[in-house]
Amino acid sequence: MDLTRRDFLRAMSAVAAALGVKGLDTFADETPGKLPGAAPVVWLEGQGCSGCSVSLLNSIFFNTTDDLLLNVLDVKFHATVMAAAGTRAIEAAQAAQGQEGYVLVVEGAVPTGDDGRYCYLWPGLTALQGVLDFAQNASTVLAVGSCSAFGGVAAGSPNPTGVQPVSEILNTSLPDKLVINIPGCPSHPDWVVGTIAHLITYGTAPTLDSQLRPRDFFQNKIHRECPNFDDYTAGNFGLDACLLELGCKGRNARGDCATRKWNSPAKAQPGVNWCIGARSGCIGCTEPGFPDGMSPFYESSGPAAAGEGGGAPSKPDAKLDVTVSDAQEESSATGESNDRTDQRLPTRTLTQYEKRRRYLEQRAKARAAQQRAARQRLEAERRMAGPRQLEYE
Repeated sequence: MDLTRRDFLRAMSAVAAALGVKGLDTFADETPGKLPGAAPVVWLEGQGCSGCSVSLLNSIFFNTTDDLLLNVLDVKFHATVMAAAGTRAIEAAQAAQGQEGYVLVVEGAVPTGDDGRYCYLWPGLTALQGVLDFAQNASTVLAVGSCSAFGGVAAGSPNPTGVQPVSEILNTSLPDKLVINIPGCPSHPDWVVGTIAHLITYGTAPTLDSQLRPRDFFQNKIHRECPNFDDYTAGNFGLDACLLELGCKGRNARGDCATRKWNSPAKAQPGVNWCIGARSGCIGCTEPGFPDGMSPFYESSGPAAAGEGGGAPSKPDAKLDVTVSDAQEESSATGESNDRTDQRLPTRTLTQYEKRRRYLEQRAKARAAQQRAARQRLEAERRMAGPRQLEYE
């Protein structure tokens, strides 16, 4: 295969951009490079697993990662993927902070306990202070992943590090700052790229729901688009049918996972599989109640195990009798009607499924109360212990 100098330089520039390596700007006349006005991005990672960064590297539906980083975005700092480290990396972040108009992406949870000293971005700067500092000059803040958007796994009871969602942290000091939540464990790369693309194209945020999520991606419940929906309405449950009895939380979670799926093979093509497609019930990772409010993820006896209103239909042909239609429930949650469910779902009388939903809501409230009590105990212990210094190593 013949490889011209232009092709070689373009390929090397793409690799360098993806890795955050500087020094190839001299080749700007040989390769397209970043388009004029490319959106500057500062990506901070708090208390997390880097799963959303790994997910982003699988981007291909809207744009491949190399094209995204080479031609569309100007990533100033991303500790996970950039080649620079130590002082050079910190200097790059600080230089970006002095400018205005960048997009701040926060991945991972932000602990607030002990003044944020449970998590450091680098020596001397906690994740808490870093988010507060970098948010000031940012045009938009993206809370990517459930840990950043809602607290996620790190905020699970008893939440010993005092994790809070980014939106709550900024609501006190920067109440007018635009925060967009893109939850998921991990967040789907299309949700992240699609949101950034909207910001670049239109200069404004996409329409958000009550949880500050882009409605384009989180308008419908997983339950609505699930290929097992007909089994649900027919009362067919099990590994080869609707997974509700096995703990699936699709009725209480929003996202377009069923149609978008994961691991897209090519541009503009949906992915090849997703959680329920792999016969694993939805765990509700896009919701504020995740993970405590969605636990246990798996159940073996269905709604009957909760002791609420008896079991689910045991016969494959058992029909559901139900009060409020699922379409009405959806409409009340979003403020809009859902034509698809209006046509497909019968209005029903109260059954074990409504009782099951109420039981889950009560359990989530009880766990939230336990978390509040645990936080109060921790705060009382800190006050009794008095101020103390922690060394950063």
